[in-house]
Amino acid sequence: MKKLSNRFSLYNRGRKLKFVSKFILNFDIRNCLIVGAAQTNNIGYGNVIERGLIEVGIDVVVSGLEEQGFGWSNWTSCDGRNLPFDSKSFDLVFSNAVVEHVGGIEDQFKFVSEHVRVGRHWIFTTPNRFFPIESHSYKFFLHMFRLDRKSTRLNSSHV
Repeated sequence: MKKLSNRFSLYNRGRKLKFVSKFILNFDIRNCLIVGAAQTNNIGYGNVIERGLIEVGIDVVVSGLEEQGFGWSNWTSCDGRNLPFDSKSFDLVFSNAVVEHVGGIEDQFKFVSEHVRVGRHWIFTTPNRFFPIESHSYKFFLHMFRLDRKSTRLNSSHV
């Protein structure tokens, strides 16, 4: 089952990458900040969009909470709610399914506000409750049948 959900997730991430790639071409994006990149060594399924942005040939800065980002040539350790960059430093600020991990509504507002402050353009993706795979467990339909929606949220330490 996990293999099937990974394949479906990979397909969906590929669709997102195509969208972001077209966006980059249409808006003359030359540099990008990726906020909240996960540390993964799952080369086949992890960080598909993030790696795709780097392969497009634009200058990319990758950020997350870890002290070091293995596999990233330009890593910055930082909190997405308080980015250490000047205003409008990046043509694009991108986060893939991160905003739901930063805490409550106030923290989420700070997260989005920082994207707006440091970038000329922004792309946020969020998990869709109606997508058949629960984005954290990779199980089919699990999240659709839970009565307690809060049980699928993670705390802010996962940003």
